[in-house]
Amino acid sequence: MKVLCSNYLCSILAILVIGLPVYMPLANAAEALALPSGDLVAPIITHTPVSGEVDNTEYIEISAEVTDNVGVQDVIIYYRAINETNFMRTNMIRERETDKYVVKLKDIPPPGVEYYIKASDLAGNILLHGHSFSPLTIAVASTEPGIAKPIAKVPSDEPGKGVNKWVWVGLGVLAVGAVMANSDDGGGGNGGAASTKPKDSVVNINAPIP
Repeated sequence: MKVLCSNYLCSILAILVIGLPVYMPLANAAEALALPSGDLVAPIITHTPVSGEVDNTEYIEISAEVTDNVGVQDVIIYYRAINETNFMRTNMIRERETDKYVVKLKDIPPPGVEYYIKASDLAGNILLHGHSFSPLTIAVASTEPGIAKPIAKVPSDEPGKGVNKWVWVGLGVLAVGAVMANSDDGGGGNGGAASTKPKDSVVNINAPIP
């Protein structure tokens, strides 16, 4: 049995058979573009930068709370030392059973670090906290040694240290007076005659040497 077709019908069938490999990719692409993912809401980042200076011998801990209406895919921090050109990147780690994501940076030199945070959800929506052209900053303390404070002088316990010279002058006057008093014997036992021979006198002065 022969199947006959008109020239018009045969032409249409020939076009469909020949053009099918060409039209299929275009049809698939159109279908993908026509169907939205259903999630058009970007994640929410809540972050408070570290205040004050951080010691350069310590880790710099940066944390942020990231939430999404469906689910968070990843949280990435981009950072660089101040005065550097290129940003480095690393994933922030989620703490178990929380919305908190944390990273610890080390070996950050003074004067500090610049950074920004990027969060992505399961549908590919992205939100940035900070930007490469306007990053957040954390100051790192300088390692330059400070000016040494003067050390106060502590009074010494050694003998003679800190004795005022006028003390020695006073002791000298007392010693001379004592010698003169011992040498003056006006009431001797030889009939009231004054002794012309001075008596030997010794005065002991116990005082530290200046």
